[in-house]
Amino acid sequence: KCFVCGEGGDVFAFVMKHLGMDFPGAVRHVAGHAGVEIPEEGERREDPWTHLREALAFAAEWYRGRLRDEDEGATGRAYLERRGVDPEHWDTFGIGLAPDGWRGLTDAARAHGISDETLVQAGLAATSEKAPEPYDRFRGRLMFTIHDLRDRPIGFGGRDLSGDERAPKYINSPETPIFHKGRTLYGLVRARHEMRRAGFGLIGEGFMDVVSLHAHGFRTAVAPLGTALTPEQAELLARYTKKVYL
Repeated sequence: KCFVCGEGGDVFAFVMKHLGMDFPGAVRHVAGHAGVEIPEEGERREDPWTHLREALAFAAEWYRGRLRDEDEGATGRAYLERRGVDPEHWDTFGIGLAPDGWRGLTDAARAHGISDETLVQAGLAATSEKAPEPYDRFRGRLMFTIHDLRDRPIGFGGRDLSGDERAPKYINSPETPIFHKGRTLYGLVRARHEMRRAGFGLIGEGFMDVVSLHAHGFRTAVAPLGTALTPEQAELLARYTKKVYL
């Protein structure tokens, strides 16, 4: 029991409220920490997508490094400064930069032991009949890392910095085995506890709106990853609050 805010409950209620899990998920989470096995028919014990998670985590750090590079990151840093986003929030939201080159990330990942096949499967690289090898999916873009509720990178959104009106303003990672945009809300891992305390959530249009709102003190802001709010995203919000403002 917390006598300051009034919240209380057992160990499962704590996990449900703190991590936004349902009851079965909370039971599995607690059991895992306690060393208790909860067998489920057909359950796979090992995460089959560990290689994708490793590739995405590597990419997130690589993009962050490029933003801080004195030469490569100048355009991205200038844009963030114009939008009033300081370096503290670059780290909080995993903001980085994809340089305007065809194989920067791909070559760096290969040197790190990550295969081109894994990069393609993770949505970080793309293939074309015109190119002999896979190439970087994101190029010349400010990068926003999309996290799951365990704060693990699962995808990216990239804002164009070239000024080319023919280029799409934003592109997102494609659907992968661990990233489903209709079941994910950008910024929720940062906003969920404040949502519960404040009693409401804010839904913005996209990545930069969420980061700007948080940077200016509105820390309950999240955004869908497309043009519509899905029932699955509404269910995610309902774990933390029943009231939202669009």
